[in-house]
Amino acid sequence: MDGPIMSEVHEAAAAGDSEQILNLLNLGKYDVNQKDAEWHDRTPLHWAAIKGHAESIRVLVDYGANVDAVTDSGWTPAHFAAEIGKISALKALHKLGANVEIQDSCGDTPRDVATVYGQTECVEFLKLAEYEDRIQRERDKQEKLEREERERQDEEKRRREEELRMQRKQEAEKRAKEKGKEKGKKGGGNNGGKGRNLASVGKAILLMGGK
Repeated sequence: MDGPIMSEVHEAAAAGDSEQILNLLNLGKYDVNQKDAEWHDRTPLHWAAIKGHAESIRVLVDYGANVDAVTDSGWTPAHFAAEIGKISALKALHKLGANVEIQDSCGDTPRDVATVYGQTECVEFLKLAEYEDRIQRERDKQEKLEREERERQDEEKRRREEELRMQRKQEAEKRAKEKGKEKGKKGGGNNGGKGRNLASVGKAILLMGGK
């Protein structure tokens, strides 16, 4: 069969051996999201969910496992946990951010699967989880809109302040220029007066000398 097959991490996840999972992943040679082609692309997290090992689920997710990884039929770990009635695994997956409303290739969500297999406790939990997720999405959407509005207002404020700064700079430059012109006019007037005074003194000296 083409593609990777079950690794030691898959086996440890299926056995619920969290310590072994840690040891293997710390070696750095295993892909925590490796799909097992022999078992329809199941990842170690799928196996942990199937067997209901909540602690192993947490360890795998801490090491980067995709909580919404899908098999070749579109089943997530939550689909498997719902099918078998592993409520602790479902709760762990949901707490760790799994999307419990993902549809498989037939359009079924984990709650649909739990309903088909008569897993009443899982059905009730998933109803609540779906409701909480919808509320959270609405809250996130509202917070995003509010954040974007604050950012828009801040940007508008910065733009107005920059315009005001530039206006004040231009006004200051204009006043300085006008002041310079006025000073030049006054300076020219004084020089002219001094010239006339010197000419008068010179004329008086000549007249006195003529006498």
